[in-house]
Amino acid sequence: FFSSPPHNMHRTARLGLGLAFGCTAGYAMRQRFLAAKEAATEAPKAVSDIVRFPSADPRMSPIVIHNGLIYLSGQVPDLTKLDESDITAQTWQTLAKVDDLLAQAGSSKQRVLSATIWIKDMKDFAAMNKVWCEWVDPECKPARACVEAPMAKPGILFEVMIVAAK
Repeated sequence: FFSSPPHNMHRTARLGLGLAFGCTAGYAMRQRFLAAKEAATEAPKAVSDIVRFPSADPRMSPIVIHNGLIYLSGQVPDLTKLDESDITAQTWQTLAKVDDLLAQAGSSKQRVLSATIWIKDMKDFAAMNKVWCEWVDPECKPARACVEAPMAKPGILFEVMIVAAK
């Protein structure tokens, strides 16, 4: 097509843009690349529009709200009743905590967008799912995942993490 390369071809190739034509287009792409790279390496800024609910737990906040979304940390059943509760009781206890936390954040289970569920043993899946189906609003079902996982304490059989709309 050309008998010799355009005057800016070697410069453009050095920039890694792969654009042999149009100095203006190559320059604009390079500027966008440099701006994105600079933004990615900046130190995080304090964000005043994030609301973190207080907790006695030094590791996490039970509720974080940002951009109209409510994030609940992993919720587990009543730790004082682990020895006397099965998956059904633990699921109900935990979902009652979820209802309470959502209400504190100004939302409800009808506004849940996604749920990530961990159960200690998949043999309990059907019993847990029965409780879940009774709890969840059939008109407002969230996206959901459920996996088997070891728990932080041996007696915990169920844990859930929720993202909801405000």
